[in-house]
Amino acid sequence: MLLGTVVVAFMLAFSALSQMFPVQKVYAQYPSGMTSVNGTFVDKAGYSITFPDGWSGFTSKFGASVVPGGFQNMKNFSQIAMISVGAMNRTVIADTASKFASMAQQFSSLGGSAQMKSLAESYYKACSMKYAYTTINGFSAFRSTSTCDFTKVGISKNATLSFMKQDMVMVATDSNFVVLAYSTFSADADQKYYNQFTQSLTTFHVDNVEDVKNAMDQLTGTILKTLKVNAANNTPIDLPIASNSQVSNVSVNSGSKTLSFQVDGGSANSGMSRIAVDKVLDGPYTVTIDGNQTQNVMEATDDQTHQTYLTINYPASHHDIVIEGTQVVPEFPFVALVVPLGVLMPILLYRVKLFRNKPV
Repeated sequence: MLLGTVVVAFMLAFSALSQMFPVQKVYAQYPSGMTSVNGTFVDKAGYSITFPDGWSGFTSKFGASVVPGGFQNMKNFSQIAMISVGAMNRTVIADTASKFASMAQQFSSLGGSAQMKSLAESYYKACSMKYAYTTINGFSAFRSTSTCDFTKVGISKNATLSFMKQDMVMVATDSNFVVLAYSTFSADADQKYYNQFTQSLTTFHVDNVEDVKNAMDQLTGTILKTLKVNAANNTPIDLPIASNSQVSNVSVNSGSKTLSFQVDGGSANSGMSRIAVDKVLDGPYTVTIDGNQTQNVMEATDDQTHQTYLTINYPASHHDIVIEGTQVVPEFPFVALVVPLGVLMPILLYRVKLFRNKPV
């Protein structure tokens, strides 16, 4: 998806920088423009953060990366944690994400697609992911957390990469996307260092912040529309759908517990639709595109509105999309009757008792 592509593209830049030189010699081989950093880091792009005590690293034109004890003392990359922070221009992000989306579509059409599907399935089995539109230190942010235990898919616990955890916060300003990311490849290191990251996160400050959801919509050419649909018992509701495609034939089927619609087109060879799905369906959700189940879906919660969104990605052409849930909303379940009756019954009995004891 484009949102994930933005974060991935950003983090690849930091990954390349951190592996540019042997880690024990990184301080002795700084190229021009890279300097050491620890403590409080303030960037001209309008953000600042105080790194944990004892963490140090380097700065670059992208931002800064630090590890406990510094890169010069790091002997095993898989046994440490890293914090990276930086800003990228929104125009550059859009161009990079578009290229990544195009490459991904070309790659998925190669003959080895069965192997790619198998690899993707293994990843989803190994990893638990959570996405949220949230508030960090009072400003709008998108947060993505993932924890992967690759021993669940047959990789040895002693392998170089048997565990991975990432916690990324993305903030939009009037000109940039600022990303703060924590990553580790060791469960022991995560237990030791994650709390230090969360404490450092409380010092994160960004100037000129915009609503991150709106900023992402601008980046992808997404337009928010509110469509009328009939939910359970033909109850009409307003369903917000943000899309860079033409959306039509939106309908809810109470019998199959599905929300279906059609999309046409997109932008930059990639289509995207974001639906406030919990207005019509309860999860968990399964999504099919043209009859085929897809993993190109991001489920995110909004911590302010408490809504659940599904962001679905697809090639920019005509598609039939079906979202299946576990219950159509609003239905009137049995528990909805039991709870009010449980509250009202003592009151009713009390009134009956008063009536019986009332003098004639």
